[in-house]
Amino acid sequence: MKGEIYFNIIVSIFAFFLFIYSFTIPEGIGQKAMSPNIWPAILLILVSFLSGILFVNSLREKKEKRKNIFEEPNDKNDSILSKKLFISLILIFMYFFLLPYLGAIISSIIFLIIYIYILDIRKFNNLIIFPIFFVYFVVLLFGKILSIPLPRGIAIFRTFSSLFY
Repeated sequence: MKGEIYFNIIVSIFAFFLFIYSFTIPEGIGQKAMSPNIWPAILLILVSFLSGILFVNSLREKKEKRKNIFEEPNDKNDSILSKKLFISLILIFMYFFLLPYLGAIISSIIFLIIYIYILDIRKFNNLIIFPIFFVYFVVLLFGKILSIPLPRGIAIFRTFSSLFY
């Protein structure tokens, strides 16, 4: 607990100094998109915010007493978590392998649908609708607003990706 609190304080201070330093990044020449210092600044604000949330949670956990330290571990849950972890790692490797071939849009949607299914979330909105909107947001943010090229894929997948960015 004490280590988590100190860690979150150090991360917040480090993010603050990097945020100040991010404004020293020079402007791009002839760029029509956002300035190069905007994206690091956004990420550092997000890091500071999330670190603050972890800091508050660490303080709350410190105040609460643990329910039962001597509780028997559940081997069944451990084996299920181990299987999910192994499947998740294989899925991540497959995602990175297929990304150049299928492109960012299709491979990301497939990855998210399978990963959400592995996490035992079966609601239609979470399983189908969320991945589509999330990938749309990522393509809009990186492909359109920040002008960062995403993998388009090959053959028909390249044509499909060209419809969006």
